[in-house]
Amino acid sequence: MRRAVTDATFCGKYSLLFIGFTHCSDICPNELVRIGDVLDKLQAEKCPEVVPLFVTVDPKRDTVEQMQAYKADFHPTLKMLTGTRDQVADISTAG
Repeated sequence: MRRAVTDATFCGKYSLLFIGFTHCSDICPNELVRIGDVLDKLQAEKCPEVVPLFVTVDPKRDTVEQMQAYKADFHPTLKMLTGTRDQVADISTAG
């Protein structure tokens, strides 16, 4: 689904932000599997919901279609986010 996401989108929810790219062959997939394991444990322990967010640092190659295909290998609640190069740069440098 293509819609704008802002800081208000997940207001009041816990979020786990992962910054990566779909052409990452080792670190990103390993860490996304770990994130999925953590999310499953949190859910099993009835902890508050955590929204996992994946933000690409390669919006030129990581099309929406590419990101949706990549997501299929990871936790079903993972949200895939992209934007313009400037929008992605703003997120990756925010403190």
